[in-house]
Amino acid sequence: MSAASQPPSEHLITPAQLAIRWGVALNTLSQWRAAGTGPAFLRLGDGERPRIRYRLADVQEYERRQLENRQ
Repeated sequence: MSAASQPPSEHLITPAQLAIRWGVALNTLSQWRAAGTGPAFLRLGDGERPRIRYRLADVQEYERRQLENRQ
């Protein structure tokens, strides 16, 4: 199944795409993954350089949880 035919909840984004979306450094995302903070992520592949991907639905849920109610 190609990315274009995946349901929106299953779209995967790269760390670079997430870094741009949030205006943070790639290293920040790496540190968050190592610390177990930030949104859930997928580690695809074995070896020294597995591919990291984020499901868009997980990113959006993380963003929703970060909202502060300031009423």
